[in-house]
Amino acid sequence: MQRRLATTLATLGTTAVLALALPGSAYAAQGTLVVDSPLGHREYVNPTGCIAVTSSALALDITNNTSGTALVFALPDCAGPAATGIEPGDSDTFVGISIKVV
Repeated sequence: MQRRLATTLATLGTTAVLALALPGSAYAAQGTLVVDSPLGHREYVNPTGCIAVTSSALALDITNNTSGTALVFALPDCAGPAATGIEPGDSDTFVGISIKVV
């Protein structure tokens, strides 16, 4: 009985550590995110974290050639709710400031 309790507690402890560690882990989507805006053409290879595209809201032509969904934010630093998500292989135009691929 004590052995089973110890094993259960160890499993729960490991799960808690992983749950706390994973949200902060860096994730790099594989592929290229292409962003065209009035500021020019940019390509982000294997994007990770929040991409600050501009300091003010602009129309962004986004082509998502990555393995993840590109979330477009109307606020800097990918703050607030995502305005939209662009699935892998899709393209669209949205007004935004920052992008994060998840």
